[in-house]
Amino acid sequence: MVLRCGVPAPKGYQPSSATTTAVNGVRWYQVVGADAIIWTAIRPGPVAHTSVFVELAVPTSYPAADGFLVALAKPLKTALP
Repeated sequence: MVLRCGVPAPKGYQPSSATTTAVNGVRWYQVVGADAIIWTAIRPGPVAHTSVFVELAVPTSYPAADGFLVALAKPLKTALP
């Protein structure tokens, strides 16, 4: 598992994308690859109309990988309100 902060917007991301969902108040964009699921949290940026992106990569072999989204919600909302 890898968590990276300050990554660029994920390729193909659109706010209205069907693969964008909210978990405990944090919006996530999901891309499923052959070896990993990549979730990118979209948080409001420090300047109006900007966003900050935080990426979580979890191997597809990891059971219940989406549980990390719940666990990361509070820290992300605290650090990036």
